[in-house]
This record gives sequence, C-alpha cells and structure tokens, in this order.
Amino acid sequence: FYRTLKKYDKHGHLISNKTDLCDCLEKNCLGCFYPCPKCNSTKCGAECRCNRKWVYEQIQVEAGQIIRFPFRNN
Repeated sequence: FYRTLKKYDKHGHLISNKTDLCDCLEKNCLGCFYPCPKCNSTKCGAECRCNRKWVYEQIQVEAGQIIRFPFRNN
C-alpha cells in the first residue's frame, strides 16, 4: 500500500522547512492570489495549501518565464 506524504502542514507551511511559500513560488511574496475560500490565505493558488500532498514544481508566467520550486530535495 502506497501512502502519499503531505507536503504542507495544517497551516499551509511546507513541512520540509516550515516555509510559508506562496504558490507563485517567489520566496519573498506576501501573497498574490485571491483569499482562499478554505483558509483565507492569499498564498494558495487553485487549491488550498493546508495539508496538501503536492507542490508546484514550476510555473510559467504570462511573459513566458519559468519559475521553479526554490527548494530542491524537498
């Protein structure tokens, strides 16, 4: 039986390093999304980060730039 481990804790912080990383993947972002309907955070993208089992590995912004997950080996 394969069990997926959570990547985020109940507060939406990365379990691996306790970072409150926005889903835009910018380390210093204070939150750039509309407030999450579940937790009210402006750092959750399409799905609430609280107890989430996955992370965005990379995103592509409208200008075409690719932003990668800033913490390797997590």
